[in-house]
Amino acid sequence: MGHFLHCASKESFPSYHFFGCHEFQPIKEYHREKVFNNYFQYNPSNSNIPYYVSIFADKNAYKIGENVEIFLKNTGSKPLVFTSTNSRLEITNLGTGQSFLLNMPVPFVLSPGETKTISWNQHNTTEQQVKSGNYTITIFWDQINSSAAFSISGK
Repeated sequence: MGHFLHCASKESFPSYHFFGCHEFQPIKEYHREKVFNNYFQYNPSNSNIPYYVSIFADKNAYKIGENVEIFLKNTGSKPLVFTSTNSRLEITNLGTGQSFLLNMPVPFVLSPGETKTISWNQHNTTEQQVKSGNYTITIFWDQINSSAAFSISGK
């Protein structure tokens, strides 16, 4: 996806509901405002989007060994059924590019507006403490994914 003038960026939107820009360039300021108001101001409480999941952590920065609380929220308008075949949680160290899957207690269902909490002890799949650095955690559900970022630093 290319970058266009007047395109929305992650920095200009505090939520994780939209990621980037639709592939078009507004021709006039009027059209840009209309597009912004119609497409980028997503309100989950009156959503017409049937299936969407948001992910976030309880903090932006953690010390080594501190539990990371991960929240999955159904911000769509229909229930989401999570199973071992349609969903996964992936943690990635942005500095090294290394990633691994986090065990997620499945199956479970999230109704619209409902949130599920998953606690992570900062251990990788071999039960070793992960290193300090910047991380993302991504939920993959069916063909939808959503990510959140956080950092881990020394004690």
